[in-house]
Amino acid sequence: MTKTETQKKLIRSWSLSYILVSTILLVLFLVFAMAGIYTVRNSVDKANRAALGALSNELNSAFLEVDALCEELILSDTFKAFSSKTLDDYDAYTLYQRTLDLRHMVDSRSHLEDCILYSVSNDLYITAQYYGKLSNISRNDVLVISKSKVLGELISQSSQNYTYVIDVSDDGNGYNLLVIRPLSFVRSATIGDLCVAVLVDVSDIIPSIVSQTYDIVMYDTNIRRELFHFGSHMDGHYESEKLRNLEQTGGRIGHDRILVSESSIRGVNYYLIVDESEYFRDLFSVIWLVGIILILVIALALVVIRRIVFRHWYRFSDAVEASGADLKELGKVSNPYAPFVSSVTRLKEENRSHIISRLVLTEESAQSADELIDMGIFSKESAYCIVLAMLSGQKSQSEPKTDITEDLSEKGIRCIPFDSDYDVSLIAEANTEDFGKIHTVLENATDISYFAVSKTVDDPVQIHRMYVQACNIMEYRKTMVMSDSGSEGYAVYLAALSEIENNYNDVQLNVSLIADRLGVSIVYLSKCFKKHKETNISDYLTDFRIAKAKEILCDKKCWNLSMKDVSERCGFGSIRTFMRVFNKAEGVSPGQFKAGALGLDKEG
Repeated sequence: MTKTETQKKLIRSWSLSYILVSTILLVLFLVFAMAGIYTVRNSVDKANRAALGALSNELNSAFLEVDALCEELILSDTFKAFSSKTLDDYDAYTLYQRTLDLRHMVDSRSHLEDCILYSVSNDLYITAQYYGKLSNISRNDVLVISKSKVLGELISQSSQNYTYVIDVSDDGNGYNLLVIRPLSFVRSATIGDLCVAVLVDVSDIIPSIVSQTYDIVMYDTNIRRELFHFGSHMDGHYESEKLRNLEQTGGRIGHDRILVSESSIRGVNYYLIVDESEYFRDLFSVIWLVGIILILVIALALVVIRRIVFRHWYRFSDAVEASGADLKELGKVSNPYAPFVSSVTRLKEENRSHIISRLVLTEESAQSADELIDMGIFSKESAYCIVLAMLSGQKSQSEPKTDITEDLSEKGIRCIPFDSDYDVSLIAEANTEDFGKIHTVLENATDISYFAVSKTVDDPVQIHRMYVQACNIMEYRKTMVMSDSGSEGYAVYLAALSEIENNYNDVQLNVSLIADRLGVSIVYLSKCFKKHKETNISDYLTDFRIAKAKEILCDKKCWNLSMKDVSERCGFGSIRTFMRVFNKAEGVSPGQFKAGALGLDKEG
């Protein structure tokens, strides 16, 4: 392998690493984009299905009112007679009474605007206001909406065998449907060709905002005919076969999502047509923008990667040459880093402080006891312990450490220093009978505030366990020293009082939180507080909150506050806790206390 081949191999390896990171970013972007589209689509679909369900229920209720009106007309003997008599067979008063009856039937139903009952064979019609010959209906505006003149074309047919639903909406006047159907699909001598046309107002069911968002189609699957269509999003009408072949759960035609719901009229379905591009347009714009930016960033990253990789190569080649290896010889070894790996390993092995710190501060040692002895860090046939101390003087840390180390060395104890949070941190190595001298040296040192000496161990790998033991002893002795310091304990007591007085209304405030804010232990805080206040800090906090509650309950300006508000102002977690603690402390409930305070005030 030549120098050029080695260079290509390393540059290719490094480049692939950087490119992999960039590819991961691209993949994450695609995953988040797909997840966003999926989430939005599901949310939109759920919202549209809810809208379709509400819409179909309302429309069905309107068509059920039409069915109820037809049923009432069929069961009425008065209106049955219209199938066998002409206009000349009735007097004006009778026809007027029938218009009133029909008006009453229409007005009793919320969605019905008007109704016309007619017979083609008898040339007769009657509405809620008018009556006359059917042949003259096109010359009279007998219904509420003028566009209903289409009725004249439909009723001119000789027979009526199925239901018509016609959109007769007038711009600016809401939405109206004209439902034309025979009073019975069963031919009989009594019914004849009597039919009814009902004007249904669906303005409240299909508001303008719905038609702006959706297209709503009512489609008869039996005769493959569109009954009515609201909305303006559809480019023309869909082919009948496409709507008819849709599953009951809906489907897609082009870019449109179509939801289906059955109506109360047999064989008739509602179709809610949604242009999904309306919902995803902004999302797709953001995705395209971010995608373009990401592609530009990746292109820029490739240029930067090339520069970085070649810079790595120059530094690598310089390092190889500095290690004394021949760059041309790298092709003969499987690992191009091999020429200087051994030198780096030797540097790590020579870093004694690193090895000692890892031995003391970590639970598992990277070396065995024999390896540590072979490195010269420890000696054979020795015991070990941890010595920790805190200084009380203002001297620099280096001077006392040197003095203590020299004093212990004079006693035949070898000291190995390491870094920790304490002023003096030593691993003491000596024969077992010499460890008693450590206490003598430390006790005689005038600049040591307190110290700790762990138990001795024979295996240096166990030093970490001894270090933890010594740290626990130091924390205990620190607490003892702080508790013996009257001024410091009083300062902690005053600080705790200040925390309670300023933050008693904080529900989270407790002994643990106060100790954390003051930087002391809970045991030490409780000891200092009880020493100067002669009561537990937790009891004092509760009594202080109760006292504040009593002040609020006795204050005229606060009598309109609820017990929940009072408990929150005093820092109680819940009104139940407030009631229980107050009753225990005062012997009465807060409400009784407030009533008593109100009575006393009136007497005063």
